[in-house]
Amino acid sequence: MPSPLPLQVRDEVLGMILLATSFNVFIFALELVQIAKYFSVFHENQAPFHVMVLAMLFIDLVSTASIFGVAYVDLIRGWGDVSVLRQQTVFFPIVNSTNTVVVFIMHAFLIRRYMILSSNRMLTSLLGLPALLTFIGGSIVTYTIARPSIENNTNTFQSIAVSIWNVSSFVTDALIVVTLTYELRRVKTSFKATESLIRRVIRTTVLSGMLTAVLALGALITYYAKPHTAISLLFSFPMGRASTFTVLYNLNDRRRTRAAAAMSASVALESISESRGRTLHTVPGMSVQVNVVQVNSTEDEIKLNLESVNQRRGSKFA
Repeated sequence: MPSPLPLQVRDEVLGMILLATSFNVFIFALELVQIAKYFSVFHENQAPFHVMVLAMLFIDLVSTASIFGVAYVDLIRGWGDVSVLRQQTVFFPIVNSTNTVVVFIMHAFLIRRYMILSSNRMLTSLLGLPALLTFIGGSIVTYTIARPSIENNTNTFQSIAVSIWNVSSFVTDALIVVTLTYELRRVKTSFKATESLIRRVIRTTVLSGMLTAVLALGALITYYAKPHTAISLLFSFPMGRASTFTVLYNLNDRRRTRAAAAMSASVALESISESRGRTLHTVPGMSVQVNVVQVNSTEDEIKLNLESVNQRRGSKFA
């Protein structure tokens, strides 16, 4: 006969597995919406981005299917059976390994953005250290789940690996947000439209970057605060989907940012032509180049440049 589970255990274990599975489905649905937007808008030749997005989608499909496998085994086939909960299935290692890979891809994408924006290779390398540590920690956790040895030693080793994984993930996310925000705030401009554009990019960076940081911190806290429950799964299950969503949100935001940049450039030229009562006239053999902030349409990075304004016959200030 199956060993009955107390009501509290059903709530904190089986109930949390159900909630974590549902939350993962919700985040995955948001991811699919962002993927549909991405492929419907960006038709230009961006093969590396296309390959990255498709790879992350495939990995998330495998991860979500494995999460459904966990839910099926614990909630349907073995409902209320303690022995089933103690059994290790192949689904948990798959969920953990896929999340580890997707988080690493997200970190690489965001660190690359910072490198292009700042050209600071030393700080970029420093950002890569906690990202690499996150991948190593997640891989160790996967190994301890898939190949358990002596129970006490495995639990201790796994706890250390979980700490390394979640702490380094949180630190990486937080550092990326802080460094990107710092670089954007260093940009100085006298045009209000450009300032508004910079504030918009900063807001997008903070909101999208802190999503996975909050999940990593929540998983770490609940893992130690409630070690005999499945509450931590509420944060760890959707980690991969949240990482893919972060990448897609930043990619899709290029369309809105480019539109804002174009408007900013237009306002900048208009302000120059009207400042101090001066009007822009065309004369033979001259061109004007104005430096403002614009977003590169291919790399989605802030650049300090504006297209040269070449009049058909040149220009001069009267």
